[in-house]
Amino acid sequence: MCIYRALSIVILLLFSVEAEYEADKSQVSEIFDIEHYSATYKMHLEGSTLSPLDHFMQVGWKEKLNPNNWFNIELYQELYPCQDNPVLDWLNQASGITTEIHPEEVIFSMTSHPPRIGTSWLSLESFLRQKKKANKVILALARSDFPDEIIPQSLEILKRRGLEILFSDINYKVATKLLPVLKENPEAVIITGDDDRLYLDDWSEVLLNENKRHPGKIISASTRSYVYDSAGKGIDYLAQDIRYEQSAYSIFEGFAGVLYPPHAFNEEIFNLTNFLMLTPCADDVWFQTMAILNGTETISLSKEMRERFSSPREINGTQEAGLFHEHLHANDWMAYRALSYYGLLAHIDIPKHDTLSCKACKRKVWIPKPGDDLRRDHTTHMTTTTPKGKKCQSCFNPHPKKVLSIGAYGLGNIGDNIYQETLDHHLSDLYDMFFINDTVRMDINGNYILRNSQEEDLDFDALIIGGGGILRNFESKSSISYYMQRAIQNQKPFFIVSTGIQTSKAHLTPTEAAAHFGETAALLRQASLITVRSNEDHFLLRSVLGEQVRHKLHMRPDLGYLYADLVRDSFPEKKNISLSFKQDQRM
Repeated sequence: MCIYRALSIVILLLFSVEAEYEADKSQVSEIFDIEHYSATYKMHLEGSTLSPLDHFMQVGWKEKLNPNNWFNIELYQELYPCQDNPVLDWLNQASGITTEIHPEEVIFSMTSHPPRIGTSWLSLESFLRQKKKANKVILALARSDFPDEIIPQSLEILKRRGLEILFSDINYKVATKLLPVLKENPEAVIITGDDDRLYLDDWSEVLLNENKRHPGKIISASTRSYVYDSAGKGIDYLAQDIRYEQSAYSIFEGFAGVLYPPHAFNEEIFNLTNFLMLTPCADDVWFQTMAILNGTETISLSKEMRERFSSPREINGTQEAGLFHEHLHANDWMAYRALSYYGLLAHIDIPKHDTLSCKACKRKVWIPKPGDDLRRDHTTHMTTTTPKGKKCQSCFNPHPKKVLSIGAYGLGNIGDNIYQETLDHHLSDLYDMFFINDTVRMDINGNYILRNSQEEDLDFDALIIGGGGILRNFESKSSISYYMQRAIQNQKPFFIVSTGIQTSKAHLTPTEAAAHFGETAALLRQASLITVRSNEDHFLLRSVLGEQVRHKLHMRPDLGYLYADLVRDSFPEKKNISLSFKQDQRM
């Protein structure tokens, strides 16, 4: 009898093991991509009598073969170590939320966007595995980014463990991780994190314990004081001499995780227009400004805790789509701009300035004053809600157009040289200015080359011809006709400004002038604007070029000569205007 009893137990165990295997297999089959597995691991399957799924269940996972194209076994085991099948380990995790009654409801909140949505589940997993769990774990997504409300299978599975997906009709860009959740849950404690980070399992516990000691204050894994940049006359957001001492109003970095208590912000935080105008790519800067506007102070964790939590581990392969690429070096002016607009600079002991100079492109950065119409002024000054094309990485000014100016510069005539100074003074804040005289050319790097050189020319966006006479300069030695032809060929505008055609010296009749201009007259007719120095030149050029240029042909006095001293006085740093032709230092 004992033998039969033992045999029956063995049989039951075998059936039990088999039943458990089938149950596990059924679970894994839900995310198992047979086509992916068969194609990717064809060599592993050769000679095997097992089906692809059975192969994965018995052999594949041990060899770190992935069941589909989004579950990376090696990465999962690195982030969430386990001894058994990682897919089963993940699928069998317990609920990630709690029904525990906190003093306030606690919500973990995160956002993502299409380039990262496929890996966001790994960060959310760290939310769901916190020792101190939240009442809700919310992934807030802009509906405009996911118009069909379709999310990856990984997130659908996390919904079983408590994940909620909130589709926001308003696209708050990077601020979507907080604003839609805050609007629907104004009385909750909200802890935010980023979708490219992995948070330690006692992260929320430390933040919530600190919240009990300092109710009503923002808790950050790390805070830094605002540092005044005396050279740039602004805020050095990424100051090398980072100061971690505690201050009432501080910089906090969202990627490390931040706890926001109820009513931490001024209602202005939902002003989408101002957010996009002032801090278009910096949610942390906007949140900091709104906290200061509301009088809410920030508390940092202790030094020991800061060392543990201030630099959460990055998830491999997520940084290429990082939003920080757009705003890391722009935080300086965005912080200053927002604080200036709301009259808060004095709160952090930062002096007030009307404009700043971008550290990278050296151009002016517009700083609005309280009460300015941001929507109107935004179109007048620089900034952007959706950066397009090439822009300065530090201030988001579009890369300036290249303007090439040709004149009789550096030939000893102060009046001609004044044109270079005047154009540089009035246009260099808006454009990259390049200057050459009419006997040389400029290569693609902004260096001077001989007119007959075979090197490639500067790729300019507009051409200005001004300073000096042009009649003699249509001779073969001149670069003026050459560059006008290039402008026409590349469909770039060109302007002939305050230029003398020197007819009084040449004593040419209209007929003689037309013969002298010859084919060049066809080039002049395509200029966007022509201004000449005298009525005589104006009449002569009209007779040569025809009535079709009448609307763009104007007479203007030679102000370069008449007001040379006045122009000198407007350049206190350039009292001694050089009479020799020098390459612009910025080229």
